[in-house]
Amino acid sequence: MKKIGGIVFVCLLCTGSFFGQSAYSGKITYEIKIPVQEKESYRDFQSKKRKNDSKNSTKLEKSAQQFIDKMHASSTIEKGVLSFYQQESLYTLINNMENDVVGGLNLVKIEAGGSSVFYSNSFTKKNIEQDCELLGECFLIENPMLKWELKQTTKIIGGYLCYQAISTKEYKGRKSYTIAWYTPQIPVNFGPKGYNGLPGLILELERGAIRYNAIKIELNPKDQVKIKRPTKGKAVTKKEFRKFFTMFKKG
Repeated sequence: MKKIGGIVFVCLLCTGSFFGQSAYSGKITYEIKIPVQEKESYRDFQSKKRKNDSKNSTKLEKSAQQFIDKMHASSTIEKGVLSFYQQESLYTLINNMENDVVGGLNLVKIEAGGSSVFYSNSFTKKNIEQDCELLGECFLIENPMLKWELKQTTKIIGGYLCYQAISTKEYKGRKSYTIAWYTPQIPVNFGPKGYNGLPGLILELERGAIRYNAIKIELNPKDQVKIKRPTKGKAVTKKEFRKFFTMFKKG
């Protein structure tokens, strides 16, 4: 409790100065990529794994792994934009309608959101993803708000003091971790691709091999920021959407 209390205290101090300047809106540009060292680590790991599994793997498994390896190696650097105004935010990839790389699949682009639109409302606690591509029609998917473990680990990013937070997710017995670096100096609880709920803007995010880095921060830009909540599509929960996807694959 003391650790979290200290962070909240810092947030309250920063909130006063931030909102005292009427900084209610902003645009954040993120660079999204697989760092070179991550690609090298992945390549080395898979090379060792193939040697160990070569005798037991089927042709189909080998073919699938080769396809994933190729996607991983050739994935490009993408950019996404997070816009926020008061309690609402919207995140999309730049040039999100462009296709490409391996058979129309780009690992970074897929993981960074693809053609989806991500809307968040910190007042109503809504976290909506609009997907109009995966199943051939539009869906408004209500994603659950993430639970974060706040840490006291800090670092400076772009001149801002940032704190670390970790979200743990378990699916089919496997755990995955999302590591965020947020700054209480910009006390809006938004981030890229619907990653939000922290007492400060997320400037860096690590999810698996994918890295999001804020490369441009515009607070109170001259051109008014307008947030338009996506309304086109069938409203479903994340669980319901997974069922639709499973049925789509089977049929």
